[in-house]
Amino acid sequence: MTEKTDLTPAEFRVMSVLWRKGRATVKEIQRALDPGRPLARTTINTMLTKMREKGYVGAREVNFAFEFRPLVERESVTKSKVSGLVDGFLEGDIAPLAAYIVENGELTPEQIKVLEEIVRR
Repeated sequence: MTEKTDLTPAEFRVMSVLWRKGRATVKEIQRALDPGRPLARTTINTMLTKMREKGYVGAREVNFAFEFRPLVERESVTKSKVSGLVDGFLEGDIAPLAAYIVENGELTPEQIKVLEEIVRR
């Protein structure tokens, strides 16, 4: 499958629900989204239709409702998004991104260990 980088922020929120749950209906997705940033069911349904066309989600009918599932892994989408940022916006220079993560991120000890291991390699 080709790498996918064209998820909008709202689509990414919906995908996050599907990655967390594995499968969900529009109603279940709506309930799982942040109540501070609600989306109408019709909006979610339209987004899922587009995401299905893009190859991000699959669907099957269950009890008169469509149940959606992710067809791509979160790690693949995240890697593609970060690569797009570094290659496009940062022109291949990862130093500003690394500095931002270290200076602005609240890294856990586990995350620091992972980063240290990556740097060692």
